[in-house]
Amino acid sequence: MRKVIMIGCDLHDKAMLLKIAEGREEPETRSVKNTAAGRKTMIRDLKKRAVAASVVRIVFAYAAIPGELAVGCFWASAGTRVKRTSWG
Repeated sequence: MRKVIMIGCDLHDKAMLLKIAEGREEPETRSVKNTAAGRKTMIRDLKKRAVAASVVRIVFAYAAIPGELAVGCFWASAGTRVKRTSWG
């Protein structure tokens, strides 16, 4: 079975509240500053975690409103593949 890290993000102006789970483990809660430096550190940490746990995919889920689309753009600029979905 392929290992996945799943992140649920509650995005705010100054911070991102994250729930991070590897596979079926209990999620941990983490807060990250919603700045370019904070997002860069978050991505670096998630990539390190993925390598250490032999994870093949990181899934980052958040509800985007127009002002929050920068998060998806940041993921794309960090060398990740971004798949956007929408409901409506």
